[in-house]
Amino acid sequence: MGWVYLGIAIFFEVSAALCLKHTVPVPPDEKYKIGPGILMIVFYILCFLAMIQAVRTLPLGLMYAIWGGVGTAAIALLSWQIWGEHMPMMKVAGIALIVMGVMLANLAKEDPKKGPSLEHGKQMQTEPAPPSETDISPS
Repeated sequence: MGWVYLGIAIFFEVSAALCLKHTVPVPPDEKYKIGPGILMIVFYILCFLAMIQAVRTLPLGLMYAIWGGVGTAAIALLSWQIWGEHMPMMKVAGIALIVMGVMLANLAKEDPKKGPSLEHGKQMQTEPAPPSETDISPS
């Protein structure tokens, strides 16, 4: 059920960002539009309420990475489609890297046979470095 809530959170985040574009003043009006602004606030509140539900069953780091990555990619692509915002190849490559990073984070499973990993709240144990000349004091 966490994945459903995460999808809802992403939907509301993208909707809020699109409302933000309609809130800002543009010539010749030069006035803030209150309707899209209120809608944006409502969508962000709904987004965070859905995220609260999602984090009950999904790991926080994974949930936040997916929320941020998918939301960023969706907003960039929708801005390109709706408003014709510039989409150079570097931006496309960056979005592709975000999506690949989210996929890798999602595919990463804890496997005790694969070697050391960070345990919850603990640092990885490493061998201490050999003493350097500055660490040795004259006797």
